[in-house]
Amino acid sequence: MLEGHGQKYIKSYIAGFFDGEGCITAYFPKNSHDRVRCVITITNTNKQILTMIQKIYGGKIYKHGKINKQCFVLHLSMLNTMDFLYDICDYLIDKKVQAELAIEFLGYTTTNRGQWKDEIAEYYVNKISEAKR
Repeated sequence: MLEGHGQKYIKSYIAGFFDGEGCITAYFPKNSHDRVRCVITITNTNKQILTMIQKIYGGKIYKHGKINKQCFVLHLSMLNTMDFLYDICDYLIDKKVQAELAIEFLGYTTTNRGQWKDEIAEYYVNKISEAKR
């Protein structure tokens, strides 16, 4: 879809698409007492665009909901999230603060040898959530 375009163009296109259609979520899963997660989801009716992003950053595409138009969600795990956000952060507008917080948080979890629930993790989960508003 974007073959033949430079990396800067592709990253800025993905950033704009993500600003409008994406979500950054940090949370403590209910089934895990000590772990924390930070994931990226991008929802759209155009599976081709999601597939193009998936080819670059990995993740899984799922069908979403029962609405009039078929909808798809690209889900990036924590393993894929850091590279994705690092690549597009400079081009983001609406989600820039969230992305910067998520990058800091993911850097902390990497140096902390895991995604353990502690005061710092709780701080980032709350800040990322507040930045959505």
